[in-house]
Amino acid sequence: MTTLHFSSDSDIEAVLDARHPDIFGFLGPHRIGDTSTAVVRTFQPHASGVRVVLRRDRSRVFPALKIHDHGLFEAQIPVAEFTREYDLEITGYDGQVEVIADAYAFGTLLGDMDVHLFREGTHQKLHHSLGAHLCVRDGVTGTRFSVWAPNARRVSVVGDFNSWDGRRHPMRLRLEGGIWELFIPGVTENTHYKFELIDAHGALRVKSDPLPSTDSMARKRHPWSGIQTVTLGLTVSGLIIEGSVMFTQPPSVFMKFTWARGNGSVKMAGV
Repeated sequence: MTTLHFSSDSDIEAVLDARHPDIFGFLGPHRIGDTSTAVVRTFQPHASGVRVVLRRDRSRVFPALKIHDHGLFEAQIPVAEFTREYDLEITGYDGQVEVIADAYAFGTLLGDMDVHLFREGTHQKLHHSLGAHLCVRDGVTGTRFSVWAPNARRVSVVGDFNSWDGRRHPMRLRLEGGIWELFIPGVTENTHYKFELIDAHGALRVKSDPLPSTDSMARKRHPWSGIQTVTLGLTVSGLIIEGSVMFTQPPSVFMKFTWARGNGSVKMAGV
């Protein structure tokens, strides 16, 4: 391993073990203190080489140094050219080249009001906020993933697009609401995915999306209709009616709400 980089051994090992406590604080673009240097870090275990290409001027290309043999790369960029609008040009060991935007160059996804209403227990359109949604962020097409798992130690999106490798796309935790979120560029409709998580007891689990469009596939959303009842404890939101819950949104196996509408109280538990 070379030492000509700005990444600590502890950060590197945490990324490789998929246990970094602040993945957005390490991967993606970062200024380095008061120096004249910025870096872009990316974990690409199947890459022989990575280059950072600025979108505003694609002639500005910065080769990344492989700082760990398992696929962690770091590109150094003059701080004057620091930007979040760049692409990763990834060359595989087979010589194939892929150009994608960096999932760790994007900011938070859910709005403060969504998080506030969720914590308050008054959010009426959770199926619009959680789950998988095709969208465009800063001109980049991809899929926004969000899931509520307040007691999980780590949650990652796994699927066809990352060889079902939980190290590739760990999510950002919104501490104020227990929601994990990540925008993954290039993930399109009909892509299979699940959530890989480490639960509160340290066990590794792979779960289907509790709010899927269809069998944990990224798809365009259509209004979910119909009123159904289930036993209390398998709801997204609803009204307690004689020990059952009536709801008009898909049920969740991640979320277990006890809802008493009228006095505004809500008790929540999760993985």
